[in-house]
Amino acid sequence: MFARACPKHWRGAESGGRPVAGRRKSALIRGEGKCLGGAEAVPLEPTWNEAGAEEGPRSGGRRDSDMSSVDAAGNRTRGEDSDLEFHGYRRSTCRLLASWTSIFLTAGLLRLLYHWFPRLHLFATHAPCPLSAATKVLVVESFQKKFKNYYVKDIKTSVVHGLKKEAGECLDDVGGTPIHRKRKERKIKFYLSDGAARVSESIRHFNCKKQCYIWDEDSESFLKLSGLDVALRNADFHRLDGLTEQEQTLRQIAYGPNEIAIPVQSVWTLLILEVLNPFYVFQFFSLMVWVSENYYYYAIAIVIMSVFGVTTSVIQTRRNQKKLRRTVTSSDVVTVIRKVEDGEEKEVKEEILAKNLVPGDIIALHPYGCTLSCDAVLLSGNAIVNESMLTGESVPVTKVPIPNEERKFEEKDDNIKHSVLFCGTKVLQTRFYGTEWARAVVLRTGFLTTKGQIVQTILYPPPVDYLFERDSYKFVFVLSLIAVAGFIYSAITKALRGKDVSDTALKALDLITIAVPPALPAAMTVGKMYAQRRLEKIGIFCINPRIINVSGSVDCVCFDKTGTLTEDGLDMWGVIPIKDKEMQPPITEFPLCGESTGKGTKMIEENEHFLVAMASCHSLTYLDRSLIGDPLDLKMYESTGWVLEEPEMSETAQYDLLIPLVVRPSCEHLLTSGEGQEYPFEVGIIRQFHFSSQLQRMSVITRKLGSRNFNIYCKGSPEMLISLSKPETVPDGISKTMEYYTKKGYRVLALAWRPLPPEFTVVQIHRLKREQVETEFEFLGLLLFENRLKKGTAPVIAKLNKAKIKQIMVTGDNILTAISVAHECGLVSSQQRVYQLEPPTLMNGDCNAGKGLIWAAKNIFKEDDVIQLRQEAKENEPSNQFHDSIDKINDSFEVDLEKGKSHSSCTYALTGAIWAELKTQNPMLLKKIVKSGSIYARMSPVQKQQLVQELQAIGHCVAMCGDGANDCGALKAAHAGISLSEAESSAASPFTSNGEDISCVPQVISEGRAALVTSFGIFKFMAVYSLTQFASVILLYSIDSNLTDFQFLYIDLILATFSASLFGLTGPPSSKKSLATRPPSASLFAPLPIASIIFQVIIMMGFHSLLYFGVRIFPWYIPFVSGKPFLNFNNELSCYENYAVFSISSFQYVWMAVIFSRGAPHRKSILSNRKLVLALLLMCIVNVVASVTPPVWMANLLELVVPPNLSDRLLILPCAAVNFMLCLLVEWGLIEKILERGRPKMLWIKRKDISFSKQSNVIPCKTLVPSSSPETTQRHSDKEKELGKPSNPATTMTHL
Repeated sequence: MFARACPKHWRGAESGGRPVAGRRKSALIRGEGKCLGGAEAVPLEPTWNEAGAEEGPRSGGRRDSDMSSVDAAGNRTRGEDSDLEFHGYRRSTCRLLASWTSIFLTAGLLRLLYHWFPRLHLFATHAPCPLSAATKVLVVESFQKKFKNYYVKDIKTSVVHGLKKEAGECLDDVGGTPIHRKRKERKIKFYLSDGAARVSESIRHFNCKKQCYIWDEDSESFLKLSGLDVALRNADFHRLDGLTEQEQTLRQIAYGPNEIAIPVQSVWTLLILEVLNPFYVFQFFSLMVWVSENYYYYAIAIVIMSVFGVTTSVIQTRRNQKKLRRTVTSSDVVTVIRKVEDGEEKEVKEEILAKNLVPGDIIALHPYGCTLSCDAVLLSGNAIVNESMLTGESVPVTKVPIPNEERKFEEKDDNIKHSVLFCGTKVLQTRFYGTEWARAVVLRTGFLTTKGQIVQTILYPPPVDYLFERDSYKFVFVLSLIAVAGFIYSAITKALRGKDVSDTALKALDLITIAVPPALPAAMTVGKMYAQRRLEKIGIFCINPRIINVSGSVDCVCFDKTGTLTEDGLDMWGVIPIKDKEMQPPITEFPLCGESTGKGTKMIEENEHFLVAMASCHSLTYLDRSLIGDPLDLKMYESTGWVLEEPEMSETAQYDLLIPLVVRPSCEHLLTSGEGQEYPFEVGIIRQFHFSSQLQRMSVITRKLGSRNFNIYCKGSPEMLISLSKPETVPDGISKTMEYYTKKGYRVLALAWRPLPPEFTVVQIHRLKREQVETEFEFLGLLLFENRLKKGTAPVIAKLNKAKIKQIMVTGDNILTAISVAHECGLVSSQQRVYQLEPPTLMNGDCNAGKGLIWAAKNIFKEDDVIQLRQEAKENEPSNQFHDSIDKINDSFEVDLEKGKSHSSCTYALTGAIWAELKTQNPMLLKKIVKSGSIYARMSPVQKQQLVQELQAIGHCVAMCGDGANDCGALKAAHAGISLSEAESSAASPFTSNGEDISCVPQVISEGRAALVTSFGIFKFMAVYSLTQFASVILLYSIDSNLTDFQFLYIDLILATFSASLFGLTGPPSSKKSLATRPPSASLFAPLPIASIIFQVIIMMGFHSLLYFGVRIFPWYIPFVSGKPFLNFNNELSCYENYAVFSISSFQYVWMAVIFSRGAPHRKSILSNRKLVLALLLMCIVNVVASVTPPVWMANLLELVVPPNLSDRLLILPCAAVNFMLCLLVEWGLIEKILERGRPKMLWIKRKDISFSKQSNVIPCKTLVPSSSPETTQRHSDKEKELGKPSNPATTMTHL
């Protein structure tokens, strides 16, 4: 309509043109070939979970840091954050011969040890040497000063060899492909992580965690290979003119194929790796011992369980690998602009496979969209991109060409980030000149891309130190020591009695298989399998059952916002126009200007500029005749009832037009006068200034049809627009109004406008900088949005608050929106003070004065309520106090929770930009902020993962709940990741829910707590069972007797393994019940579990001894003589002591199953597990029959020597009953009712902050500097007195 009505006013010729391309060479020579070696994850504290594996997906690791220095010896390289160390090794012939000799002498057992610990193999076959001469490198990765991961890698040397020379050319054989190149181009330039370019004919390199490290002769260290982003300036991208086919091929050897390759191991490989697990190796040893003793039946049972466990593990692992490959792997065809050196044309277009792209290629973007297979920088044209894969927000954004200016390329800069296209994102549409498609230069490929980094965090997540698993390995080690002691004792005693050497050795080895139960892994697996099935019934799927136990210790949950806590997007609630410096009543009926001519005319007459601002101040555009853009902009525009029109031409050709967009009321008969004529009421959008998170605003320059003047309309945060507006246009009560609606949970934005000087021309308008025109506004009014919560959000948040579980919101959205949603859902209570951290400022404004940075946190509801922190830069100055206000807030936070409050009195909110600065400038302050922070906004995927890691570092067991690919890193790094999507995030998350809200979170926690209690019970049961049987055998060994084969089989298979397999059927309490405020213990080495096991073993051994010696006082007792038949039994083991020990121990195993099957508060009662109760009752009946009146077949099968008198046999029953009552009294009375009540209600409150326990190399910080009035400080002092704390005059913190 706009263009049709007045062509001479609105139609403008296409201006500008494609930038002149320069020429730039950049490449890297590198040979191909996989690096051999392995990796092992080792906690610094000695544990038994050290393991090695070939390069590939594994547990442990984090993103590699850039290498920057080398020590004097030249064999060690450290990163800036001391994350990685490189140690050089070369093969030693002497060590190699000695190693293989040792392997031969140990029958291959030493090689098995090398498989578990690859670095030991390196030490045994290679000698240390400088990195410059090394053929292998040991990469030592430290993580949070707690874990160390070891990787053994081969160092490769790659050279481009000239094979044939003709007429000044050489024929290079690169990867088996002949390439004709000019001799002068044999040296190829490449970029390293230090930002400098290198030129070389050959390179030494190795690959670690999907990253390539290249030896740099200048710094004598290995540096990480990087893309074009480390050294180029913005103008350099415009000078690039593409690569020839030869240059591309050579550079592909450097950077490898442009693909994110996910290895899928073969079934046989997975099978061998699983079988070589230490537990299965021990089972194989046990089977050999049992077969030697003709103990076939139980051996067969163990084999069946082991085959089931191995098969399940292999199938699940391969399924996960295939799922991840399907998720991230793509194969596309792209159009590249190929440089032609000799020919009439300087460039040609060519279609190639996307996997052949390399940094420096120039690609042409398809007009109607594609999925990007690399990171790229836009050179010409516009692109509409959906970046939900990275941000989680399904908001199409418009990308513009990178400015052609001589400034360093900074990807995080607001002006540059709108020019960067990311791998995995979807280009919905491009707009360009005529037939010239939009162009972009490839920035990064493969695992160097942003998507590649996300996948890398999935393949190599940070190591998780779960206490229960670590303690279980320690406990197995203790059982092994007991077994060794028993082995030595039995071997010595039997040898002294002159027993056969082979029989003595066999019996002693049998004690090891008794003390360390081979069925323990299977029993633990069955319990988690039941929990997994229960979760599947409620729509929660788990790909890693091990994490179910971990989720039982969760005391902190991180939530994504959009799509997780809230519905996608915001809804328009109302507007508050301002007229004559007075706020009008809120208008909540939409559209504001509908089809009715009368209503539209009235609204335009009363609030013309307000309506024009709402209709034009946005970044909306058309795609396939559908309006797309930021959901907030879309809701704002739709509420006006206006119409947005684009020129009548192909959408792809609408690039850089004079008037690309026109807005008008939907009632077409409205007219406006101008220059003596009447025109339709239409407004053209001449120029847009994109939204900037730093400036907190966006603006547009418009011109009304029939007018020669231009106006600028601005939309942004109310505080920012108020500061940019004329004071006389801002109502007096605006602050209170904003505070009122913000506290109600609404997102509040403001509008403003100003007319531009009439002398401005269109050319001048397009040359203006936003700082020149975004000032002296007239304030127009407020916009009120509501971000609707999902129905299940508030109840779940309340349930978790009641359980005293810390909750955090981490989102890529705006911080004000995040705060309002946090208030609405109850994550932050209305009584809490929310302090938002602000960017740091230099003390005294002089960076050379030796002073540090001032960090401040401001109450978002009260500007004069400020916490101010100061960091000194003097490293040698001692400091006994560190961020005093933060410490006081954290102390009050713990006091509030200990008093039973669900919220502390205050919390923190910060953005990703502040997070990055804190992470770099003041990591110690960041740790203190994390301790009581609740809201983290504008966080990148990597920052989300860092937040999870920081929470783990201060002792939290963290769960993460999200729904997008941008949450993958955090989902994988968390102890328990829960995905609400079946897309990218489900591949990285152990749990995937098909529900639409976060109701799955308490269900996972509840099921995890039940599973953890079950695992505790099974572990304690198996430990006491093995020690009880160990005691039985030791007692009988003293007379050279033992339990018979079928007695062993009955105890091992029926009483122990079958009972343990039914433990897990006891489920968690009903979902309608609240979660317990006290999570179950995760430590087996805590005083209570140890005391429980010791007390029970003492009781069991006491009754063993009582019956073992008591049977000898009866007149019918006949002593047992080894090697001679006892009475009429041919078996050499049957005797009265055997009967007594077997009879009482049979009851003891049943009692242990009852005692350790704990119920409330984390599980249902044992009575709800009908199968277990029925099985235990049947076992009791069988035990009574076998002890008192065994049938002949049963006595013969078990080879029991039954006492002749029934009355004497009946004495077994009261002994067993007393045994049960005593065990019950100790476990349920002493341990659970008395000792456990002394445990703190919130374990994580009492956990020592690991980050502060060993402070080293920390820049000391002074105490706080007062920043408010004396009244403010006095209010804080009064509050401290109420809390019973001394006031600190240096502390500044006010209260609402």
